[in-house]
Amino acid sequence: MRNLQKNLVLKDGKCPVCDSSVDHLKPLFQKKHIENEIEGIKKKVTELENDKDELEQNTVKLSRELEKAKRAETILSTHKIKNELQLEKNYCRNQDESKANAKNTTHS
Repeated sequence: MRNLQKNLVLKDGKCPVCDSSVDHLKPLFQKKHIENEIEGIKKKVTELENDKDELEQNTVKLSRELEKAKRAETILSTHKIKNELQLEKNYCRNQDESKANAKNTTHS
């Protein structure tokens, strides 16, 4: 830290750490200022890592939903269903066939 402190110099009236306008640099303030900046950066890194984790979880969730949608599209396309009315008709027809099959198996 001391080595870093010695290397810090005022350039164009600006703080070399945060780029704010200052008249001069105090050695003790420099160290504290650097520590505060480092702490702020660490907090920001933690926040960004948390945001990244949340985005990764959302990506996984959305990928799963996309796969479900693709499977549903494939099923609808296979049965040539293009709208909700066709879907309802197909569903009713399947229900009727299921009931008929159930009756046939119980009477056999």
